[in-house]
Amino acid sequence: MDELDRVARPIDERLGKVAEVSGLTLLDDGGLALIVDVPDLLQHIREGSGYLAGVPGQTGAAAPLAETEAAVAQVLVVEDSVTVREVERHFLGQAGYQVTTAVNGVDGLNKAKAGEHGILITDIDMPRMNGIELIRTLRGMDRFRNLPIIVVSYKDRAEDRDKALEAGADRYVTKSEFDTGAMPALVAQLLAEGRSLTP
Repeated sequence: MDELDRVARPIDERLGKVAEVSGLTLLDDGGLALIVDVPDLLQHIREGSGYLAGVPGQTGAAAPLAETEAAVAQVLVVEDSVTVREVERHFLGQAGYQVTTAVNGVDGLNKAKAGEHGILITDIDMPRMNGIELIRTLRGMDRFRNLPIIVVSYKDRAEDRDKALEAGADRYVTKSEFDTGAMPALVAQLLAEGRSLTP
């Protein structure tokens, strides 16, 4: 295995502490790689907590993926921030989901129409087509009327939350309260329930 010298960059502080990750680094091809927080990882292994640590009703080791929706569900993540997009992709992938990413609303719309995703996670402020426009466009198509949609946004004002829910989002999570353990559980919940009719 090759060894490379890389500059470690911190995770955006608005995401809070990301479980088992200490930072990220830029690769030669322009991609991002997450840097493992080894003490945190070892602590979780010792506790047998898996990725559902801290989720209400979840204790001990996570259920085997083969017995959960996470084993086969496809998730579409639409996020223009490369840092947030990589964090979401990484932890949803670690939880067993098949993750497709899109860099803006237009890209997200095209990938939604081309794929068979079980759930959509989107930001609001994005170039070309914002999250509200994306949600409204999808909800206008019969195929996506019952697609579970989660908004993850920096905006924490009540009016922003209301606007997203009125457009058709099922849940609204701010990035300041984003939790990589709780997110897979929320995804599993919405997949199990089908589209929630109330926020």
